[in-house]
Amino acid sequence: MESKVTQKEGIPVVEMSGEVDLEESPRLRLLLRELGAKSSRAVLDFRGVDYIDSSGLAVLIEFLQINSKKPRALAICGMQKQVRSIFEVVGIHKIIPIFPSVEEGIAFLEQGKISGNSCN
Repeated sequence: MESKVTQKEGIPVVEMSGEVDLEESPRLRLLLRELGAKSSRAVLDFRGVDYIDSSGLAVLIEFLQINSKKPRALAICGMQKQVRSIFEVVGIHKIIPIFPSVEEGIAFLEQGKISGNSCN
């Protein structure tokens, strides 16, 4: 897994590529913890992610639940069809909104929403 963090509209955007599997999940966990210490919102750009397994999905859920006193919001964008199907099979798309573009994910988070249905 490769990742690059930028800021757009004051929201961290993580461009990701490769696989998010058992070997790479600890790196994603660390990255999201670092982001969570600075911001309660983040957009993950999944355009380059070819695969995610249950350990990667667990890390995403963990980010939302780390501190219930400080609600967190996460949006995922640009998901490839095969990765999206994994989200749909396990139902994660019902708690982490999915958008076609980073701009749409940012717009959603700017509305102050913490969770919601996916929008693509």
